[in-house]
Amino acid sequence: MIARSTAFTYKSKLVDVKQVGTELSVRYALEGSAQIGSSKVRVNAQLIDTESGAHLWADHFDAERSDLLEMQDQIVARLARALSIELIDAEVNRAKRTRPENLDAQDFAMRCLSQLIRSTNYEDIATIISPCQRALQIDDKNVLALSWMAIMTIFPVTISQSSDPATATKAADELASKALAIDPNDSVAHAAKASVLMAEGRHEEAIVEAELSVALNPSDIYGHLMNAVAYNFLCEPERSIDVVDKAIRLSPRDPLLWALYEVKGEAFFIKQQDDKAIEWLRRELAISPRGVPYGRLLLVSALALDGRLPEARDALKIYLASSFAKSKTISEFRAQQIALASSPKWLAYNGRIFDGLREAGMPE
Repeated sequence: MIARSTAFTYKSKLVDVKQVGTELSVRYALEGSAQIGSSKVRVNAQLIDTESGAHLWADHFDAERSDLLEMQDQIVARLARALSIELIDAEVNRAKRTRPENLDAQDFAMRCLSQLIRSTNYEDIATIISPCQRALQIDDKNVLALSWMAIMTIFPVTISQSSDPATATKAADELASKALAIDPNDSVAHAAKASVLMAEGRHEEAIVEAELSVALNPSDIYGHLMNAVAYNFLCEPERSIDVVDKAIRLSPRDPLLWALYEVKGEAFFIKQQDDKAIEWLRRELAISPRGVPYGRLLLVSALALDGRLPEARDALKIYLASSFAKSKTISEFRAQQIALASSPKWLAYNGRIFDGLREAGMPE
């Protein structure tokens, strides 16, 4: 990354992007322009590969002019998130053109991250995280790989679909703790720690870690997502919805949009607004048709409680057929759910889930 003062020397000049890449030794260049109206500002941006001159990505960002500082913060945050995703894909494509023996740990970690954020099917976690495992074989101190390995190791636990929650939690904690010890200022490492704390039922501490993640990198949607999930564990759905809505405004076409929709659907289920829960869980499945088992189970229960039993039974059949679904009975699901939190509100919320699942015909 080049300092702003140096970048500004090219302002308003017609320059060859390849020349810029050579002069500054940068692989990518971001070009932009602003169109200012009476009440709005539109910022146009495009990402260019300085080696080939190819345009990798382009988009525009609109904001109100009423508060220029807030407008600037909004655009910078949205642009940062968009660029982080596009640069990951650009680097992965570059790595694919490199001989396998020349790839380093970060190349594999970036490939792992690209698969994680682009995937809408987590039935085969082992395949998705295999590049992270390869990264750690090369460099066991790669923070990116450690953090995402921790997140994906604990993920089945936090959605009550683990075959061995205790072992997974211990392994994920070791990975997240190691990542934080190496780099205490890494936002993803703090998000990973938040995930582990939630699995341990330490939700207030999880919120602290999630907020640290967001503070370190406001454009990282995963930190916002972990914050919203923790509020749902505390059965504070209004706060969860506020966090989700902020994240959606920040990155309205984010690859993790499906996960934000699921968390919002759960929040409405907690509020006992089953019609809205169904709406948002359906939105999740529109993006991720195979879905994540937890969202699918919530949809089954919400449909049953809303009196839509045929739809609930059909959704239950899809859930039970999923290879990712480890909790095949209400008692199996209950055991993992109750291990995650124990407040009266959490128990009442889960009581409604179990009632709906029972009505839909899930085995006891």
